[in-house]
Amino acid sequence: DMKKIWPAVLYLLFLCSCSKEIDRAEAMQEQYKNLASYETDVRVSVPRGDETLHYTLSLEHSNGETRAAVLAPEELTGVGAVLEGDKLTLTFDDLVLDVGTLSPRVSALSCVPLVLQNFPKVYLDSSGAETIGDVDTLRVDFSLTLSGETLACSLWLDASGAPVYAEIAENDKIIAAAEFTNFIFGDILSPDAAQ
Repeated sequence: DMKKIWPAVLYLLFLCSCSKEIDRAEAMQEQYKNLASYETDVRVSVPRGDETLHYTLSLEHSNGETRAAVLAPEELTGVGAVLEGDKLTLTFDDLVLDVGTLSPRVSALSCVPLVLQNFPKVYLDSSGAETIGDVDTLRVDFSLTLSGETLACSLWLDASGAPVYAEIAENDKIIAAAEFTNFIFGDILSPDAAQ
């Protein structure tokens, strides 16, 4: 009886397409697990009350620390920052300001490292194919707990695994979003490199 067979066939089709996305997502997690460094420019938007702050940053991550240089807004160009774990140091010309630990926990500077560094370690809540602009991406969603707060993260990756877009939300409100341009994968840790 065809009527009985169809749901089973549809179910199998659905199952296959889903598992393919999950496999791709898990393969990309592996890729990030072994990523020692990356460079990228990001446009970060941080909604604050009734205004949204916009920053363009150049990020360079290696040896467990992320260095940022502010490209825009103009009045902040020349400001640099180094983020190591949750320790943030700001630099301006030759002035170094130790800002101590991060507050607020998710800032324009910390949102990208937070998402990219946690992506390989988390359990993925969901994943699926989505088109952003004219780029076919894989969207992955996961949760993070920071100082007792649960944050919902979404990351969109292109076919090479490079990030295209990321969002962090708290209580269904977006608290930071980042758009990536010129993402360059640096060293991939090889088993031999761990000497």
